[in-house]
Amino acid sequence: MQFVPLRMVGEPPHEPELQPHPFFGRGFRPFFFGASVFAALALMLWLFILSGKLSGPIHHLAGVYWHRHAMIFSFTGAVIVGFLLTAVPNWTGGQALRGKSLAVVWGFWLLSVLIPFSPVRMSPLVVSILASLWLWLSAIWVAWAIFTAPKQVKNYFAPLILIAFSLFAFCDYFGLESSFDPALAALDLIVLLMVIIGGRVIPFFSGRAIGGVSIEKSIKLDITLNILLAIGLILHHGSPGSLSAILQGIAAILLLVRMMSWHSQKTLLNPMLWVLHIGHALLSVPLFLRSLQLLNIEVPRTVVLHSISMGALSFLVLGMMSRVSLGHSGRPIIAPTGIVISFFLLIPVFLIRVFVPWYDPSLSQLSWHIGGGIWSLIWVYWAFVYSRILFTERPDGRPA
Repeated sequence: MQFVPLRMVGEPPHEPELQPHPFFGRGFRPFFFGASVFAALALMLWLFILSGKLSGPIHHLAGVYWHRHAMIFSFTGAVIVGFLLTAVPNWTGGQALRGKSLAVVWGFWLLSVLIPFSPVRMSPLVVSILASLWLWLSAIWVAWAIFTAPKQVKNYFAPLILIAFSLFAFCDYFGLESSFDPALAALDLIVLLMVIIGGRVIPFFSGRAIGGVSIEKSIKLDITLNILLAIGLILHHGSPGSLSAILQGIAAILLLVRMMSWHSQKTLLNPMLWVLHIGHALLSVPLFLRSLQLLNIEVPRTVVLHSISMGALSFLVLGMMSRVSLGHSGRPIIAPTGIVISFFLLIPVFLIRVFVPWYDPSLSQLSWHIGGGIWSLIWVYWAFVYSRILFTERPDGRPA
């Protein structure tokens, strides 16, 4: 016998809650997919521009200014936002941004990447607002979610960094005349974020996956590292000199010291772990390179910048996107064979793009095209493999 639930006279019938399309179920889905496709297309376009076969955006941002804005804000910014929109609800226990609200934010991101190609000339202020609006909306949501939740002091860094990142994106388009470079400041802000997040999640992931070991974290070491690095990076953009170089050198050493208890050698059979360990270790490279000025060794700025983008950033972003997309879609965290090959390919990409031009500037064009070409293909393949995951329901039946 079937029982039908009673309802009050005049009460409308209960309707099942409509679930959004899986693609807009969680922040990592649209932003990781968008970031991967954009990364491949933007760098391929840049290589064609460098070779003289195509002309780049002619309005608002041109040449190298478009390239760095695309990589720092449009690509890496999308990864950061996708990660935070997914992680913050886990930290606070609150509701996730999903459905139409998430679609709106992602739509403004899509608008921001298309603006440089618009034939319509707009004032710098209008362009700055439209291009950074998606970041401001994300920052407001993250700030509200964390600041209104109890016991979230340890996570205050996330909205503060995202707000600063949004401001730098606005200023980069607005073109404020100053010796301060907002795009390069944003790149170092990303370095600081990777150090903070990496120090939390990498030992946590490793401890759960490696049997028979205990990973001990030193809170004092983490705090000391984060503070010294933050001061060193601020001085680097405000008053570069010996003190900034010393602090960044010390931070690089502390960064490697804290890895000594992470049992990195035991992750070699787990690609989802070793790609993160390598990425974390590579965070020390740009810091050491900047500290070389104490020895009167000048390192080209492009070498330092690409040691970040093609080094730590590429390893950590590819590793985290691969891991988060599997874990938060209810799938085993096991990297497909092709993705493992992509992890390995990042090693020659880093060496070719960063050190070959420094060693022999005459090989710069060749290194750009080889390193950049492989890097683009990595993201094409990632988007192809993970699109099935990002666009479909969880296999366990839980909300996407």
